[in-house]
Amino acid sequence: DEQNEDDYYKADSSTSSTTAPSSTSSGGRDQDSVSSAYTYTDYYARTPSAVTHSQISQTQSQRSGHNDIRVQVLPVKLAAILAEPKFSHIITWMPHGRAWKVLRPKEFTDQVAPQYFEYPNYNSFIRLVNAWGFRRIKTGVDANAYFHELFLKDMPSLRGTMKR
Repeated sequence: DEQNEDDYYKADSSTSSTTAPSSTSSGGRDQDSVSSAYTYTDYYARTPSAVTHSQISQTQSQRSGHNDIRVQVLPVKLAAILAEPKFSHIITWMPHGRAWKVLRPKEFTDQVAPQYFEYPNYNSFIRLVNAWGFRRIKTGVDANAYFHELFLKDMPSLRGTMKR
């Protein structure tokens, strides 16, 4: 069954997974878009929690053993970027906390990427995002936002189980 993007974002404790909407792409297969074969598990509905930016940073540096953000894995870097208030006009969480979106790609490349990535190229960043299993939402109010079922705003403990 096809569902609207909003349907798989709603936190419903009675259902732990739903099928993501199908997507069509003119000109070939779009690997970063949501397909009908993808099953999304809504971890927000399972274990709600609230943590602060300092708790996220502390947990991430303890787990990795490194304080230099540039040597961290993508989920750690991305969480740090999204937690930084000075970048919220460039890259931000969607209001529901299940997806994030780059609002200004040029500013992301010029201001954010050089601080967190060795190669500040936007297309390279998107390839890395795709390699980590993030999916791009193609339609609706969250169009062009990315989501991963283990990358949720207030649940940093789930990020440790993400694989490239």
